[in-house]
Amino acid sequence: MLAVASLPVNPFATSDQPVEVRSGILNNDPYPDLATLSASGELTVALNGGDDTWSSIQTTNLGLGPLNGMELARLDADVDSDLIVQGPDAISVLHNDATGQFSIAQTIDAPVAGSFAPSDGGHVGLAISPLDQDFILDAVAPVPGLDEVLVLLGLDAGTFSPPVYYPSGGSEPVVVAVGNLIGNVFPDIAIGHSDGTLSFLEGAGDGTFIPRTDLTISGLGTITGLTIEDFDGDGDFDLAVAGTDQVNLLLNDNDALSVSPIENGGFSAALTGWETEITGHAAGATPGAVNALGGFARIVPGVGSADVHRAAVAGDDFGRDRFARIGRSCRWRTGCV
Repeated sequence: MLAVASLPVNPFATSDQPVEVRSGILNNDPYPDLATLSASGELTVALNGGDDTWSSIQTTNLGLGPLNGMELARLDADVDSDLIVQGPDAISVLHNDATGQFSIAQTIDAPVAGSFAPSDGGHVGLAISPLDQDFILDAVAPVPGLDEVLVLLGLDAGTFSPPVYYPSGGSEPVVVAVGNLIGNVFPDIAIGHSDGTLSFLEGAGDGTFIPRTDLTISGLGTITGLTIEDFDGDGDFDLAVAGTDQVNLLLNDNDALSVSPIENGGFSAALTGWETEITGHAAGATPGAVNALGGFARIVPGVGSADVHRAAVAGDDFGRDRFARIGRSCRWRTGCV
């Protein structure tokens, strides 16, 4: 068991002033590796040998100047983690070559020089998460110099659509987090500011957001970090907010849905943004079940239909009375042929 007093195990040197450390699969093995970003723009990659040692430690200057924040995520079609870094003048997307080396795939320039960094040149916290329903990773970043946040919707190639900017609701946003915080089934954005303000953008489910100024909380110190988790186990996501010399735990209430997430219970429109179960079966067969979670459907066969395997429907229009499936063609009302 790791204890607070444990001595460091296999430490490795980084460049001065590390501002972020993240884990991910950085080469073609199953072991999680580490990447550390320094304020000077140098990236240190430590590859896990799988035997409690580092097989390789290498520091590279990314050539992007000073940097303030970083996230790792699998953005393109391979299995390795890619990189997003934010500096004062640009956000850069870098793809991994499967060895822990990165090359620039896209650059998003700041609308005003220096506006992507805080006034003190300190750390910014980005977030990578699905924001719409296309199952491609998207990104959110604070824009401290303009009191805004930007949303980047992901594309198939591991790059992003042009940024869309939203007012942050406070002074100098420095960190963002994504989670289902407000009473619907879609991801929302929490935004922490240097002035101690915590504000929210409510997700509409299509990658757009609505400012919720009525939910703003202030007096949380100089916010430096946000973590979203269900801390009290009630099914709602809560927020831990690091600010100045303390961490504030903000518990979410059990707010009811303002509208039903089912688009159309009569199946005349696509079933999107819902979470429910439909059961049905052919004559003489044991019922199976179809679970649809935000546009995905999973067919679970019952006895007598064992040849109907699992099938996934990604964004399919159920209004066409059609299921995608494996092995046979099935329709909602007429059965399988």
